[in-house]
Amino acid sequence: MGNPPTTGLTAETRELLTLIRDALDLPYAATPDGHERRKLLRNDNATRVVATLERVLEDETDLAIEVRVLRTILATDPVDYVTKDGEAGR
Repeated sequence: MGNPPTTGLTAETRELLTLIRDALDLPYAATPDGHERRKLLRNDNATRVVATLERVLEDETDLAIEVRVLRTILATDPVDYVTKDGEAGR
């Protein structure tokens, strides 16, 4: 995050967008059970992201606070299935 914005985005906006990408771009699972877990986790993350975006777009909150809150919420439900790379979690 130490790089200055190059596209006119603030550092907080870039951080939020990166967090959203990471929440939705989950690694592929190596097993059928993992695939189901990935689908559930991605759906849960999408719901969390939409709630955050609604608050941000309604201008009811501070962006830095929303980034911290979303990061904390997402950390409570991490990737916990074996990925195609053979690793659990990320």
